[in-house]
Amino acid sequence: MNNLKVLLVDDEPAVLRVITRYLEEYEVETANNGREALKKFEKAPYLYRAIITDLLMPKMSGFDFIAALRSRFPYVYPYIIVLSSRGEEEAVVRALELGADDFLEKPVSKKKLLAYLASGIRKLVWPMLDVFLELPLKIIELQDGYTSKHTRDIRTLAYLLARAYSEQHGVNDPQFAERLKFASAFHDIGKIVIPAELLKKPGPYTPEERKIVEKHTTYGATILEDVVARHPENEIL
Repeated sequence: MNNLKVLLVDDEPAVLRVITRYLEEYEVETANNGREALKKFEKAPYLYRAIITDLLMPKMSGFDFIAALRSRFPYVYPYIIVLSSRGEEEAVVRALELGADDFLEKPVSKKKLLAYLASGIRKLVWPMLDVFLELPLKIIELQDGYTSKHTRDIRTLAYLLARAYSEQHGVNDPQFAERLKFASAFHDIGKIVIPAELLKKPGPYTPEERKIVEKHTTYGATILEDVVARHPENEIL
């Protein structure tokens, strides 16, 4: 099972049952209307990375649910796919304007739904990777010029080795080397926690200082473990 959790919102029990079966490779949580879905999201906003919702529902419509979610959680971005009936063009346009990302017409085919969901997850991962990398690496660069150059070298070597490995072992994933290049840049991320004056020290470390610097590996692990827990869909992490 994929460890990505999907929130499925629809007031028709039959639709919930069918689509839940379609999404057997994901962990699915269901809600009968927008109000119930919003309550579940509020309890664990980082848990749901994708949402599939109907538009016309009692108590709280899909429109109101999307609008409330986007306004209340500006720093959390689940990918939202809306389900619409045939001919609801204006409704779909309104949902997209409120913050939905894509739409599918009912009845939904399993193949199409899985393809749209996979596409949405990919879009969550890639768009901000340049910023995602630049900010922490810039901090480290200001602390320690050597680490900055070292990180760039590691990225290049990791990419070349991954390409060679893919060719020799027939890895059927065109993005494997690119993902590994991005991921390798975080191998020294724990140095953010190490005092800058220690990183910039020109001479050799004392035994006590070396123990402090060596802790950057465990600091880095702690940082990444927490982020991975919040973003399990991100293959870079």
